[in-house]
Amino acid sequence: MANFKTSARALEMLGRQQIAGIPTATSELFKNAYDAYADEVEVDYFRHKNCLLIRDNGYGMTRAEFESKWLTIGTDSKYGKKPQINPFSKPERPIMGEKGIGRLAISAIGPQVLILTRALRENETQTLVVSFINWDIFGLPGLVLEDIHIPVYEFEDNSFPDSDFVQKLVGEVVESLVNAEDKIDEIDYQRVLEQLKSFKINPKEWDSFFDGLLLSNNSIGTHFYITPVDESLASSLDKDYNSGDISTMQKMLLGFTNTMNAEAPHVINTAFRDYKNQDLSKSNNLIDQAIFFTPDDCAQADHHFSGRFDEYGQFAGQVTVYNEETYQHEILWHGANGRKTLCGPFNLTVHYLQGTEKDTLLSRDDWSPLHSKTNILGGLYIYRDGIRILPYGDSDYDWLDIEKRRTKSAKYYFFSHRLMMGYIDIKHLDNSGLTEKAGREGFIENKAYRQLRDILINFFLQLANDFFRADGGPKSELWTAKKVEFDRAFKAKQKRDSQASGKKQKFQKALNDFNNNKINIPSELETVHAKAEEELRALSIINDHDELARKMLDLELHLLKTVTSIEDSYRISNPKGFVLSKDLRQEWEAYQDEWSRFNVDYFQCTKKTISNLIDTYKNEYKVELNKRVRLQQAIDDIAANVEKSVGVESKLTNDVIKVVNRQVIDLTREVMVTLSDSLKNIKVEFAKLDISKLGDDELFNKRLEIEEKITAEARQHKQILESVQSQLSAIHWSKDEDGHIITQADINDALENELEELRGQINVDIELSQLGLAVGVIHHEFTSTAQAIRENIKDLKMLSDVNEKYESLYKNLRANFEHLDNYLSLFTPLDRRMYRKQENIPYKDISAFILDIFKERFRRHNIELKATRGFNLRSIFACRSKIYPVFVNIVDNAVYWLKQTDDNIDKVIRLHADDGGFYISNNGPPIQESIKERVFELGYSKKETPNGRGRGMGLHITRDVLKSIGYEVFVADPRDNATVTFCVQKFEGGDSDE
Repeated sequence: MANFKTSARALEMLGRQQIAGIPTATSELFKNAYDAYADEVEVDYFRHKNCLLIRDNGYGMTRAEFESKWLTIGTDSKYGKKPQINPFSKPERPIMGEKGIGRLAISAIGPQVLILTRALRENETQTLVVSFINWDIFGLPGLVLEDIHIPVYEFEDNSFPDSDFVQKLVGEVVESLVNAEDKIDEIDYQRVLEQLKSFKINPKEWDSFFDGLLLSNNSIGTHFYITPVDESLASSLDKDYNSGDISTMQKMLLGFTNTMNAEAPHVINTAFRDYKNQDLSKSNNLIDQAIFFTPDDCAQADHHFSGRFDEYGQFAGQVTVYNEETYQHEILWHGANGRKTLCGPFNLTVHYLQGTEKDTLLSRDDWSPLHSKTNILGGLYIYRDGIRILPYGDSDYDWLDIEKRRTKSAKYYFFSHRLMMGYIDIKHLDNSGLTEKAGREGFIENKAYRQLRDILINFFLQLANDFFRADGGPKSELWTAKKVEFDRAFKAKQKRDSQASGKKQKFQKALNDFNNNKINIPSELETVHAKAEEELRALSIINDHDELARKMLDLELHLLKTVTSIEDSYRISNPKGFVLSKDLRQEWEAYQDEWSRFNVDYFQCTKKTISNLIDTYKNEYKVELNKRVRLQQAIDDIAANVEKSVGVESKLTNDVIKVVNRQVIDLTREVMVTLSDSLKNIKVEFAKLDISKLGDDELFNKRLEIEEKITAEARQHKQILESVQSQLSAIHWSKDEDGHIITQADINDALENELEELRGQINVDIELSQLGLAVGVIHHEFTSTAQAIRENIKDLKMLSDVNEKYESLYKNLRANFEHLDNYLSLFTPLDRRMYRKQENIPYKDISAFILDIFKERFRRHNIELKATRGFNLRSIFACRSKIYPVFVNIVDNAVYWLKQTDDNIDKVIRLHADDGGFYISNNGPPIQESIKERVFELGYSKKETPNGRGRGMGLHITRDVLKSIGYEVFVADPRDNATVTFCVQKFEGGDSDE
């Protein structure tokens, strides 16, 4: 009798060829770990060894289970069955993996695998089961399954396989291959033989590398060692720059469990680490939960939809638009025809982000990173009992044709699946009609799937119509009003930014031109001086003294005009109409400092030189110049120039008034004409209406519809005029106490600059808080470690007492540790948690603290700290955590500048106090008068560091801290034997007492 024989290639054809790819295979192995009640499943890929490890801490397999189930082809499907094993007494998990797919998933990753598994059964740990498989043998033509040997061994107690044992397993497979050599093509035979010989794995060595998920310590779980790895793995891990900064593997494995739902139980942790080189310390979890959408991300979205589709496909749930108004909403599906759906009931939750910055509630800083995240990971995911079904959610898999419809009309269809953070919850019990394909690349497209798809397409079409179209009905009014509001605000901001950008560019160009051309100022003025000499000498031929006097006065006026003209060509007006960035503000301040110097050293000096020249030649020519006429002529010329300049601005102002007046009149007329036309159209539409055919309810609804149209038109045009009125009313000005006019533009500029400074302050505050937290953690951890070291040093002392050879080691170790421990103790007074209470702090304690902190730097830079008797005898009532950093910051600043000075002079920092306050002085480089106030500004610094300018934070923070306790700090006149003195004194009415 003839019998079927199973070719070994059947596994190849039914196995690896069905798996969609390595990311899909990895996801399937994660599901198998979930089915085994694992809490952790991790993948480690070592590129330099071309080896991949998959480890979990599930309930494992016994030898009997491994041979009868894992190595058996065609066992019953796991779907729909209750799990037979749950040794952990955990909440029951619906089975996710399809029987047989797991082993085939491994074969898709690489041709050879070493399997280690230890089971837990009836609360007892079982033996370690070890096996080795070469999958390529199954693909060799001519072999049947009976020809292939798969070695399986058990390890008792704590024994563990090493490299020698692995080679023994490989040797058995080689032997079976040699026995079947006559059935195999020679080329295939040699290829597989070389592959087997290349398998070099030492489980004992690998186990010592990891901190957790071990089997060597008699723990349970399953490990797979796969090598070589299919070459497609590396490409699936490399980032796809076309779709964003994320790899294909990440897109498929992120969100394995539903982290979007804060209430969903988190049952398993997943990890995938890619070691790209031999530095095994550098690797991050590529599928860390924080990379995927979090509940906080979802909460930030502009719109939220959640509800349930019943067994007839009808939706009932909540719709929240712009986080303002929540509607109870129902959406009907007409495909049920009174029959229950095959796909079954399911829940849906979608958080939707507006795709443009102008349409979102979020600030740019919040919207931009979230938009980038949705652009990469956005989509509608499907979770079956909390575990992701692939490939749904992949931004490249538009399974509901949402993007396809959007390309036809984004305004009409509204939704983009790339802007969704959404998920569908289905269950094995309720949705058994939705069956995954054998290759795990989605659901079989049966009637149940087609119903699911049709229900969801109808949902998004109807939702767009009900809430996100201008003519969508009452529930779309909020979105329509918000969109109009956002559009108007965005266009206004865009126009202002455009105007500001032009002014800013012009201002920046003026600064650049000044910096590039300022070198020419001395030569230009020297030319004027030379011309003055030349023309004055030329006047010597005039004999008439009256004519000579007139010529000299005219020449003086002409020369002064020339100097003023050069001066005006380099002068830059105060910036108006735009916000100065931090860098631009520093450039502007630098220009002001330099301009003050140029004005005195060059322009005023040249004018004085011209006046002196006139006086010199006046005496030489013995000519009398009328002083009054000379002064009057200069004043008249300046007045004429000023009147001309102001006259030009006056004309421009009147022109602007005329333009604005004309625009307001035209706009008012246009609004009234448009409103009139709209009302006429409504009346024409009403005239065409056949009222006789309308019932009472229809007539009432029609009346409401017409009233709404008229009201909407009136509201829109009224808002336009109110906006213009508000803008015109905002045009006002007032005088300050000095008589200077302050306009609304000045106020706006001041507010915008203040806002920019506050934004910078927020960033600094965040940075400082993070730094403070980090220091706190380090302090806590180091304190614990230091305590342990102290105990060990005591033990070493006991050893050195009985063994002299350890005495030197003990003394050196103790001395160095005490030095380190002293530095640790310096953190303590700065800890605000420990030192929040005010107390009477002797100044001598502060000087001792400063000496401890800076002792090494003082020694290195030959700096001496001196405290006067007046300082040491006084005290201050305050918190140590606030006062100590003040001294630290100011002294640190002094040390930096003192080390720049000549080493031949005595460098001294002197602390002094009197009834007015305390003083910190040094004899380093003096602070220029022009920057005595600016040194306290955030970001201002003249320090040079390897990374550029200093951060300009220390003195700014010092001022803020002192202000919070009723004190102020400023640069005072230098005290005796000092060039710089910082004074700290109480504000009048301050809270703290000295």
